[in-house]
Amino acid sequence: MTNHSNADVESQHHTLAVASDHPINPLAEATTVLAEMDDDPFAIYTDEVLEAQELAASPDRHFEMVFEEWRALTHGEGGHPTCPRQTT
Repeated sequence: MTNHSNADVESQHHTLAVASDHPINPLAEATTVLAEMDDDPFAIYTDEVLEAQELAASPDRHFEMVFEEWRALTHGEGGHPTCPRQTT
């Protein structure tokens, strides 16, 4: 596996974005909207998707723990936990 510096990766992202006429971070606008929301997207997902499946309490709690771990993992990456972006 080739090691690439953060600058190399960012340069590759920029080149690909320009070539495909897409933004480097297509979720940047969503990040702003999500940061300004009063509602938690994970709670919305839990309410509308997981609870509709009528899961037992144990799997339901498992999803809560996974969401908490994901928030902790993505903290400081830049962006909202639902669409994090590592900053260099």
